[in-house]
Amino acid sequence: MGFKFIMSKDIDPLANFTIEVETAFRKLTKLKTTYIGDCSVKIKATLTTDYKNNYGQDKMSIFFFKLYSKVAGGTLKKKYIIPLSKEGGEVYSYFKKKLDLY
Repeated sequence: MGFKFIMSKDIDPLANFTIEVETAFRKLTKLKTTYIGDCSVKIKATLTTDYKNNYGQDKMSIFFFKLYSKVAGGTLKKKYIIPLSKEGGEVYSYFKKKLDLY
């Protein structure tokens, strides 16, 4: 028994965050008014650039997109990867708090 859901957030016309959460509950046993058992939670965060396919329509736009990605590599990391890691961490913390794992 478990559930899976996907959260998606458009950052700007170039990038999109996707956080996928998958849970599985095993050996659930009812104990008075609550349940006890094993639970596993998988959290996967991904960054998709050019998710609207604006830069992959012809060879020239693909070239400029790759050039932009290489030249602005450090800036892209600060602008997208670090916030994605923070959002993934917030989801992780939320599940830990709800499952009383702190």
